[in-house]
Amino acid sequence: MSRNPIYTYLPNLIGYVRLLLALLSIVFYNQPGIFFFCYFACFCGDGLDGYAARKTNHVTLFGSLLDMFTDRGCIVALFCNLASLYPMLSGFFMALAFLDVASHFVRMYSSQLLGFTSHKDSKSSHSTPLLNMYYKSRTVTVLKIYIHVQQLRSGMMDIADTELKTLKKSHKT
Repeated sequence: MSRNPIYTYLPNLIGYVRLLLALLSIVFYNQPGIFFFCYFACFCGDGLDGYAARKTNHVTLFGSLLDMFTDRGCIVALFCNLASLYPMLSGFFMALAFLDVASHFVRMYSSQLLGFTSHKDSKSSHSTPLLNMYYKSRTVTVLKIYIHVQQLRSGMMDIADTELKTLKKSHKT
């Protein structure tokens, strides 16, 4: 029985590294420097694995699933980080994480049932202009990246302010 080389394709190797980075960003959700590095590297790798898949002609269902799974892990890491920064909103962030994972799972599964090569295909009669924009528009992609970076920046500034106040209090006593 021969081994299937799909698991060793370059885009999938990038995907494994991204998956590890997503897991590390979840583990280190409350350590801003480590979290930010892992999250940002995982997020940036999203374009790299797709580019490598197209350039090497290694576009596979496994790679597509790995990419979607890793993207969701990256987003869950962001929501974990935000929930720790804003405990009063933690339930909201966890609900968003669940909604993100569930909606992408349903989208991926239905795309496969309909015979599409990607969950980003918009040929379904149930696809909406908003979904098409989410998956196809480079402007929306840049906006999503901007929003993620702003969320991280805001959270990291809150952490810095809190730690600075704590240090000032400890020096007064």
